[in-house]
Amino acid sequence: MDCYVAIRGTENVAELSDVPADKMQMYELIYRKPVHTDIRVKKTRWVVLRYPNAAMAQLSDTSVDAFEDFYFNVCNLDYSKMEEQFGDERVVPFSFTTNPEDVQIDQVSCWLTYTNEKTHEIIRNNLDRSPIYAGVIEGTGPRYCPSIEDKVVKFADKDRHQIFVEPEGLSTNEMYIGGMSSSLPEDVQYEMYRTLPGLENVKIVRDAYAIEYDCINANQLYASLEFKKSGSSSFMTEWRISISRSSRR
Repeated sequence: MDCYVAIRGTENVAELSDVPADKMQMYELIYRKPVHTDIRVKKTRWVVLRYPNAAMAQLSDTSVDAFEDFYFNVCNLDYSKMEEQFGDERVVPFSFTTNPEDVQIDQVSCWLTYTNEKTHEIIRNNLDRSPIYAGVIEGTGPRYCPSIEDKVVKFADKDRHQIFVEPEGLSTNEMYIGGMSSSLPEDVQYEMYRTLPGLENVKIVRDAYAIEYDCINANQLYASLEFKKSGSSSFMTEWRISISRSSRR
């Protein structure tokens, strides 16, 4: 095979969910790894074209029309303005008990871009709209995952911060913007994201939001996760961390 061209549009992402695990392992062993991973990906010229459909729209909780608009905007990210970040050529498992051959999967590149002074100016001008800086959220945020507001304020001497554009998966064109968590409103998020090289036409699927962490003493819960002191058998079926959101989803 000299060239492989695929046009894909999965109608049901769970189509193979009822295939027995041993059959899927056989498929991986006999076809996917030797044919797809070892030959098609590494030794041929190939391109995969995906088209937006109802299944993709459903995963994104949008209409088909809205997803089509989003899809083609994502496809139009200007990667020439970003730096490609390749994955490992060979996946190394965490545990020495894992067979390395069992964890080899297709690798998709991430992309690196940077904030700039325009980005920082927009953030500084809107700090009063951030729950973190307006006092709505009083708790201390995660130490090793600061918001972009924290980076701009606490590291004012830095003229840029690196931002990673990370594919959400092999079956979606959604990208996760790593390094730019924020509690700012949606209009400000659009304004600051579009100052990043390569993201000038970005569309947001889910806004960034701020989280205020809390914890529960496990001794205060029954095995059903109900509070022992609540006096109600149905008070708590699921514990949700309190979230303060500054903009709609």
